[in-house]
Amino acid sequence: MTVGDVMENNLALATNVTSGHRAYDLEEEEGFFFCFADIRVAHPGRYRLRLSLIQLPRVCPEQDAAKEILTYIDTEPFRVYSPKDYPGAEMSTPLTIKLAKQIPNIRTRNKNRMRHGHDSDDDSS
Repeated sequence: MTVGDVMENNLALATNVTSGHRAYDLEEEEGFFFCFADIRVAHPGRYRLRLSLIQLPRVCPEQDAAKEILTYIDTEPFRVYSPKDYPGAEMSTPLTIKLAKQIPNIRTRNKNRMRHGHDSDDDSS
């Protein structure tokens, strides 16, 4: 199921457009990262998202100009749990922590706060 299918079937709420950010990965290689911090899927199940890279028109962006898909990638499958089966939040990955130091508005989970069942906006406590 693509993100389009998920959206059309009212299964997800998300910001479905984001700008890229130039940042460094764990190997200190420069890359361009697209961060979707607010994706919520409403129904339990296994899903994949299809992320498409498009060039938006520079002139009159409000026009419904045809937008050519330059490339796309499918995510790895992920599981969405019902509230009663939710195992709890996982720790932020090393890449997420690294990117959060370079890109505004990336949330990370803090080990100390997670032990008490909360998540945090940073990993500094």
